[in-house]
Amino acid sequence: MTTAEYEVFNATSESVGLRKTPRQTRSRSRVDSLVRALLELVDEPGSEPSRITTTDVARRGGFPIGSLYEYFEDLDKVVDAAVAYSIRRHTEILDETTNESLADISALMEVLIASYARLYGDDPALLSLRTSTLFQPHHRAWVRDHLQHFIRTSAAPGSALEEFAARTDLMRRLGLFVAVSETVLRHAHEAEAEHAAEFTGQCLELLRSTMHHVAD
Repeated sequence: MTTAEYEVFNATSESVGLRKTPRQTRSRSRVDSLVRALLELVDEPGSEPSRITTTDVARRGGFPIGSLYEYFEDLDKVVDAAVAYSIRRHTEILDETTNESLADISALMEVLIASYARLYGDDPALLSLRTSTLFQPHHRAWVRDHLQHFIRTSAAPGSALEEFAARTDLMRRLGLFVAVSETVLRHAHEAEAEHAAEFTGQCLELLRSTMHHVAD
């Protein structure tokens, strides 16, 4: 996406995946409950996301299946809405915590690592979704575009990060970072408790290394 296209996506993200935009508070609450129901199902111990159905989601949300189909065409669209919510929540965290322009890749990485730690710490189900089979290539593209937009809008004028953001060849390589981070986050999420802290540290170093490779 171009910057303009991403801004449109971000501004309308609450409508992603929906047949129609809910107009009333009760309808918005119903949509949100169905998205949350999907996240709960994905996050359950032993869950097999590939076997989740729209009936499962409607039942977990406490609604008849017809209510789900009123707003979503199929399960894929519910997943789209959940991923859009995750990106929207990450944007809110970045807006809350990034108070100054960033000068280089190292500063960028520290901000991203801290923001993802908060995103998935506050809502582990979002990590379960991202590392599940429901997370598709177009969702990875959304995350890449989201990161591109953040880099372009947060880079300090005249900085190394601004130079990075101006190079379309390097920005395209952010897909590599997204793919690696997905794998790394999954392994960190599945690490045994007694080794989690050490393993998470190693994972973060791998992400830093990957981002520097992308920027080279």
